[in-house]
Amino acid sequence: LVGQEFNPAVFTFITFPFLFGVMFGDIGHGFIMTMAGGLICLFENRLKAAAANDMFGTIYDGRYNILLMGLFATYAGFIYNELFSVPLEALGSTAWCSGEMDDADCWATPGINASTSMQKWLRSNINQAYDFTTQQSTGVEVTWDVYPMGADPGWAHTA
Repeated sequence: LVGQEFNPAVFTFITFPFLFGVMFGDIGHGFIMTMAGGLICLFENRLKAAAANDMFGTIYDGRYNILLMGLFATYAGFIYNELFSVPLEALGSTAWCSGEMDDADCWATPGINASTSMQKWLRSNINQAYDFTTQQSTGVEVTWDVYPMGADPGWAHTA
């Protein structure tokens, strides 16, 4: 074993597409990339002759890499909760309230003037858990809403 070198290609072949997916994470764009890579892999025998062209040859040689990059980008898109760079509210509305919303539950939060506040606050059942007129707890546990999967779409417009 003396003189043999370690080949990092095995690890690079999976880590590069994964890190690309983390950077590019989007359900729609990742799906398109997965389909493109999948079609090139599916028809690789028919496309072999076109691979002599330098431009298409690079894409043809990286067909499995493109497929993996698309799969990881789609996976990360579900985590980031984005479809074509637009927040996806497939699992319900945001768990956050802000002044620009028309939601009555958000406007009923004590101590918040929703008409002037542009700050975000988390939805909760604070009105059922605390009586603000007597300043006493009702015995109900305070719970906070949480978005079920991925990034909450309410954070999309905070930057």
